[in-house]
Amino acid sequence: MGIIGAAIGCAIYSGFVIITKFEIGIMSLAVGFIVAKLMMIGSKGIGGTQYQITAALLTYLAVSLSFIPLFLYLTNIPLSMAPMGKLIQLGLGAPFLELQNDPRNGIIGLVILFVGMRIAWRMTKGKA
Repeated sequence: MGIIGAAIGCAIYSGFVIITKFEIGIMSLAVGFIVAKLMMIGSKGIGGTQYQITAALLTYLAVSLSFIPLFLYLTNIPLSMAPMGKLIQLGLGAPFLELQNDPRNGIIGLVILFVGMRIAWRMTKGKA
């Protein structure tokens, strides 16, 4: 369920940017919420450290790999022609690469991404 949540979050994140032409890091918070909510539904509320780590990682992956659909949309490269290995590598580093282009926005984006991961972490803590 967490992977489904990450896919939904990635689609919402990249879809929002494509439709509005505006990238807003606050979408990371929604991605963290979606991932954690679906993980807790899938685990029937059990949660725990392994769920927290997974939720945080899936949130990071969903947000950072949203670079791929955005890149494909902006470049009009067919999926079959895209260098997926290179795109995955760039996507995973995208939140940090933004620091080179615009340090101020890069730091803000990383902080918001961390908060989204923190939301996922807290929500998957489980029952006491």
